[in-house]
Amino acid sequence: MRYRTVQGKNGHNIPCFSAVPKGAKAIITISHGFRGHAGQYNQLADCLIANKYGVYALDHRGHGRAPGEKGHITTYLDFVADMQTLVDFITMEHKLPIFTFGHSMGGLITFLYGIKYPEKIKGQIFSAPALGLPWGTSIIPRWLYGFACKYFSKLRVYPVVSRSASRNEEFLRGLKKDPYVLKYATVGFFCEFFKAISWAKENDRDYRLPCLVLHGKDDKIIPFNRSEEIIKRIPAADKTLKLFPGFYHELMQEPGSCELREIILHWLKARA
Repeated sequence: MRYRTVQGKNGHNIPCFSAVPKGAKAIITISHGFRGHAGQYNQLADCLIANKYGVYALDHRGHGRAPGEKGHITTYLDFVADMQTLVDFITMEHKLPIFTFGHSMGGLITFLYGIKYPEKIKGQIFSAPALGLPWGTSIIPRWLYGFACKYFSKLRVYPVVSRSASRNEEFLRGLKKDPYVLKYATVGFFCEFFKAISWAKENDRDYRLPCLVLHGKDDKIIPFNRSEEIIKRIPAADKTLKLFPGFYHELMQEPGSCELREIILHWLKARA
C-alpha cells in the first residue's frame, strides 16, 4: 500500500496507508485500537483489496506514525475531526461509497463519527468496539478521573502487554518489538477516552447506519455484553451482531480470524 499524509485540523498531518484496486466497489477506512497502528491490519487490508475494495488505514493521534506527543490527546473530538478530514479527502479522490472498520478504540471513534456524520458513509463494521468501560475500570469513582485529569494530565501510565489480549503468541511477541506500538499513555488521554465512551452512550439513540458488530465471547478487555447492549439500544434498522466463543480481544489477530474476514466480505457484498 502507498504511504501518505493528509492534512487535518490545526495543521495535524494524518498518516495513512492506501490502496485502491482497479474496479473497486467501495472504500473501507481502517481505524486501529489503543496502542495499535495501521500496519497491524495488513491481513484485513490485503483481503479487502483482493476482493475489489479500496483501503485507507490511518494512524490516530498519539499513535504509530502520527506526529506530535505520543500517548496524549487534548480532546477526543480531534479523533472525530481527523476521521471527517480523511473521509472528505477520500470523497474528493474517489466517487465510491465509503464504509468504516474500527477496532476497540477505533470502533469507538468511528461510532462517534457515524452519529455525527451519517450522511458521509454507507455503513460501519466494528471489531470489539470500546463502547463501554473496559474490565475493572467501572469500580473507579468518576470524581477521581476528573481530579487526576486536572492535576496530573501529563502523567504517563505504562500499560502492561496483556496476554489476555490474544491467543496469538506470535502477535503478542511482536508487540514487544514493534516500534510503532504505543508504550504508554497519559492520564489526560484516558480521561478523554472515558469522556468519549460517555458521549457515545448518551447519544447512541441517534445512531442509524447499517452496522456489523463482531465481538469475542472470551474478550477480557472489553466485555462482549457491551456490544449486546449497544445493539439493543441503537435504532438502526440494519444491524447485525456476531459473537465468537473462544475469541479474545484482538479479533483480527486471533487464530481463525479468516472466518471473520469472510463475514466482513459477505456483509459488504450485500451493501456495496
